[in-house]
Amino acid sequence: MEMVGALGMLFFIALSLLPLILAILLIIWVYQLKKNSDLQTEQMKRVIALLEQERAGSVNSPDHNRM
Repeated sequence: MEMVGALGMLFFIALSLLPLILAILLIIWVYQLKKNSDLQTEQMKRVIALLEQERAGSVNSPDHNRM
């Protein structure tokens, strides 16, 4: 009979900790999304800067007049 009580207690503890564990996992997931979003934003800024440099260089090049 004690075994059933102990298993019931462990089950109750597991169920009571489940929302806390899910909340922690959700916070970690949102943090990683934000971190990756910031990284992607920085990468896109670099790509835009490189494209603007390339465009500015092609406007001044003699090959631009052939098009």
